[in-house]
Amino acid sequence: MSKEYFFISDLHIGGSGEINKCDFEEELIFFLNKLSKDSILKNIELIIVGDLFGLWEVTHLKGIDKLYYILETHKRLFNEFKLAGGKFKITLIPGNHDQELLVDINYKTILKKYNIILEMKEKIVRKIGNKKIWIEHGHQNDDFNKFPKYNTSQYYPRGYYIIHDLISSRNDFSMKKEKGWIRDLISVSPTEDIPSWMFSNYFYKQMNPILRFIFIPFMIFFIFSAIMISGFLLEYLKIIKTNFFGIDTIKLIIPFNNYLYQVIIADITLVLSIILLMIPLFVIFRDLKVTLRRFGLVSNNKLKKAKNAYYMDLISKTIKDNPDISIYIFGHTHEVNFIKLKNCVILNTGTWIKLLRRVKTYIRFLPAVYYPYYNLGYYKVSLVSKSKSKSNANNLKESYVVDSKEDKVMISYYQIPKKNKFRDLTFFQKLFIFNKHLVLKHKIPKKIILE
Repeated sequence: MSKEYFFISDLHIGGSGEINKCDFEEELIFFLNKLSKDSILKNIELIIVGDLFGLWEVTHLKGIDKLYYILETHKRLFNEFKLAGGKFKITLIPGNHDQELLVDINYKTILKKYNIILEMKEKIVRKIGNKKIWIEHGHQNDDFNKFPKYNTSQYYPRGYYIIHDLISSRNDFSMKKEKGWIRDLISVSPTEDIPSWMFSNYFYKQMNPILRFIFIPFMIFFIFSAIMISGFLLEYLKIIKTNFFGIDTIKLIIPFNNYLYQVIIADITLVLSIILLMIPLFVIFRDLKVTLRRFGLVSNNKLKKAKNAYYMDLISKTIKDNPDISIYIFGHTHEVNFIKLKNCVILNTGTWIKLLRRVKTYIRFLPAVYYPYYNLGYYKVSLVSKSKSKSNANNLKESYVVDSKEDKVMISYYQIPKKNKFRDLTFFQKLFIFNKHLVLKHKIPKKIILE
């Protein structure tokens, strides 16, 4: 039988309260059943590259009881694991969210009953043909989620305390009104983006509706007033030679009456006041942002790029120290990726949980919207021989024939469709990002052969 490896990661199954719900249970069962059928003719191993369980997110229990709770509340799913694991090998390595699996051999015994083989290691290696596959979760390359000692859960990273404490507080009065959005906490990536995500959800989902309906029209008048004042000043200083920005224009644009006149005067007064305060406010805001960034509580594109560059530096060092690595596989970042180097391919397995893409609104002073979507993908690594067959006189069509004797490895990427019904967004969230490019298109080749 030919050998085939399948890779998924970051399922984060389990958690206290609503977080315990698994949104992709049906798709995961479908995937396990598919591998079970394929295993009749093929030697299959499914490797889960960390964070199968959300042990961090189970805050009402301690120790091994967390695992028992997840297995008990997801009986159907783990019975499917048990059935599938009887037909092909299922291997699990711990990630940061299920790091506790390393500290007690009893975890290994419990999971074995479900035909899940726990490898109590930071990294594992597999070989296919003459190619070496290096597999690790990757959190030890992330300072925010790195454990000081890998094989212990006595010392937790900063990321643990943020997630654990926020979920623990969900029973407080404030969390009883959060309308379910707190369950998406584990979908926020990187962890440093949590403050921005929380403010966005507060504004669009938890703020008193009366405040929101007052705030938005007022801000529209505010922007209108700022534009009119700016235009009037440019005309007054003769920088632009028009006669547009004045009271006559306002009368044309807005049905004029005494009430609106008073609102516009109030807005103009406020705009002028803010202009006077802008310099000290800018300095204070800039200093606050620097302070938050110092403590790792502000995320931005530069930070994401810096973190990705840092990951690549560490991965490149590992590959340099181990030149026989042909395929380097990791997860953790929740961003599926494919990078082809000269002598190695780097694969990120992404995640199956809900993803949140930060989308700026058309009105820039409003909080960004975190758009939800799913990317249920997996990689397959198999041995093939590449042959060409003529389909007609003018067209050559490639086909791939499995042959374990050939020293060629094929990497394939597949996705399981899941409908996103846009239900998680409020009316205002949909309105402010209407017609924007919402879902990132990951440029992952469907198939590639390593020579």
